[in-house]
Amino acid sequence: MKVILTVPEFIGFSLAIAFLIVLASSILYMDISKWVAKRKLNDQTALEISQEEKELELLRN
Repeated sequence: MKVILTVPEFIGFSLAIAFLIVLASSILYMDISKWVAKRKLNDQTALEISQEEKELELLRN
């Protein structure tokens, strides 16, 4: 059984595949952006905690 796509069908199929690729990449980009933002927030919080511990140590001495 031979499947022959006409030009409009081929263009439509190509556009559908391109749309799915763009959709998948945008979802991945959003997930990675959320992960990076969460990591930066955790790093900032850890830095603030360590600074507070250093200040308490200095006050004790």
